[in-house]
Amino acid sequence: MARALTFDLGGTAFQAEPVKLDRKKVYGWTETVATDGAGAPCRTAWLDPDGSLVVPASGTANATLAADGTWLDAGELKYVDGAGNELPAVPSSFDAPIALSDEADEEAFLDHVWSAVYQLSNPDLAAAVGERIFRFPFNYRAGPAPKEACLLASGGVAWLFAGDPVAREFVGLEQAGELEEEPEEASGEEEELDFGMM
Repeated sequence: MARALTFDLGGTAFQAEPVKLDRKKVYGWTETVATDGAGAPCRTAWLDPDGSLVVPASGTANATLAADGTWLDAGELKYVDGAGNELPAVPSSFDAPIALSDEADEEAFLDHVWSAVYQLSNPDLAAAVGERIFRFPFNYRAGPAPKEACLLASGGVAWLFAGDPVAREFVGLEQAGELEEEPEEASGEEEELDFGMM
């Protein structure tokens, strides 16, 4: 069974299981299947650099090794900053209720690059959110850097957007732009325009 997020809005708790929205669900997909002469589907395999060993699909995996070449389990790894200081892990958003107290406007919502969108099928949560947008930190898994998330409702469905903010600078009409002109190089001969080339 999928895990559910708990949202706390005005002292009322709402639970909803997030269903990730991916491109395949929105646009559909096509698949090309290679077959042999008898019509049976072919399977992918890889050759090692010598060409002497055939490795079937999913026969390889990534591993993390220490400096001395020994195998490291994921539980042994720690998050560090650029100076090597250990960073505390922020717990997963599934572990505690998410407080919906920080409201955002449409401009703050649009100033993000959303990397994941989740559908939350809880009509009561969607009704409680209404026309508002709520902003909060979101960690699908425990880690040092939670994403920024926004929760909004549309058509009786609540939607959770997770991503990163983007700082965009715009030039307004009240700000005059300046152009630096490069000095013209003096040449002894003038170039004639060839109007036939235009």
